[in-house]
Amino acid sequence: MTDVPWYVYLLECGNDTIYTGMTVDPKTRWQTHVRGRGAKYTRAFPPQRMLALYRCPERQAAARLEYRIKQLDAPAKRRLIEANDALEAEIVAEICPSIRRWSLSRFDS
Repeated sequence: MTDVPWYVYLLECGNDTIYTGMTVDPKTRWQTHVRGRGAKYTRAFPPQRMLALYRCPERQAAARLEYRIKQLDAPAKRRLIEANDALEAEIVAEICPSIRRWSLSRFDS
């Protein structure tokens, strides 16, 4: 059985915070969050835009990446979103070298 790719995403929410989650279908998950049917947090603070999207080769790598990003403080998350290559490379090297930042142009929100 072939593993399907998983995605880790970062959303900017209505209270200027960053929500991090994971899914196999980012477009559908985005729509779920926007309709107020996603996570409890995004129901309370609706997402404004997708900030970053990472493609992972399997669920385990996505879960580890999501956990690692959630451990970052807000300024570090903002640096990551701004494509800080050193921080991104450090985190990806810790988890799985085949993780790639996915172009948001592929994600039509």
